[in-house]
Amino acid sequence: MNPFVRAQVDRLEAAVSGLEAVLDNLAESEGRLAREKQILQKELWRVEREKNAYRRAQEDYDTLEAAYQRIMERNREAKHGLEHVLERTKTLARYLGP
Repeated sequence: MNPFVRAQVDRLEAAVSGLEAVLDNLAESEGRLAREKQILQKELWRVEREKNAYRRAQEDYDTLEAAYQRIMERNREAKHGLEHVLERTKTLARYLGP
């Protein structure tokens, strides 16, 4: 075979071998990236579930806080009413005497 042609064929074979190595590396990288993507997707789902749980907890807290405030207001009103009844009872007791 012509030495010039042989040299060209050898260079082509070397280039093909190099391309095969590059393709193998790319395939490995693609597999690694696919695995990492899957891991990150699972992490995202976990974080989303946590976020939703915290959001529901915040809503529950807000509901409980509002109910607590209503109860505290009723207690203040009841205490005020009872103090008023006690004042009137003492006044009545003084008026009626022993």
